Amino acid sequence: MAYRTRPATSDDERRLTAERFAKLLRARGMTSASLAASLRIQESTLGNFRQGYRNLPSDVLSRMVGELGTNEDFLLARNDDPRPTADIREEIRLRAEARRSL
Repeated sequence: MAYRTRPATSDDERRLTAERFAKLLRARGMTSASLAASLRIQESTLGNFRQGYRNLPSDVLSRMVGELGTNEDFLLARNDDPRPTADIREEIRLRAEARRSL
């Protein structure tokens, strides 16, 4: 069963998600059309997600953050750390190791 992420709930979250999405697309030299094609979804579906009007299945969102090189929480305006999840996990692991060696 594919779980769906919640859409941004406030106007500020929707605006922030749209801004972050646009910035990530520009940084990757992508267009909404090229991202939608690589995700195998309609560009209108992507636009509705971007504006906070539609949820995406978790597998599509996961592929999207991989294409954009970020993490779900950053894209959905839940945190301010744009690094991919694996990078964040690695940093947490390294910090824990450093604390243990003290």
